[in-house]
Amino acid sequence: YPLDAVVPMLDLVDEVEALDKTNITTPQLFIYSPQDKVVDVEKIKKTTAQFINAAVSIHPFDASTDPSQHVLSGEACSPESTQAMVDLIIEYINNGFTLP
Repeated sequence: YPLDAVVPMLDLVDEVEALDKTNITTPQLFIYSPQDKVVDVEKIKKTTAQFINAAVSIHPFDASTDPSQHVLSGEACSPESTQAMVDLIIEYINNGFTLP
């Protein structure tokens, strides 16, 4: 990605952090790598806890082949894990927006 994409991305992160997540009632699916080298995994867990009025499913995903463990699936960085990600999302939808 070009360097000039970093500022808008950080602005978006700031806006999401500022949201009052207690008002959100839409089911949430958070998929993350416990070995992510780009973002703070503990902050992901703390953020998910703010969705107190929504059904929250948080799922560690360790099938990524991305060296930074940040891009979890997709042709560019981790094509081998794309089907596992698709299967996980389909399972979430088929189970009424929850994961076992």
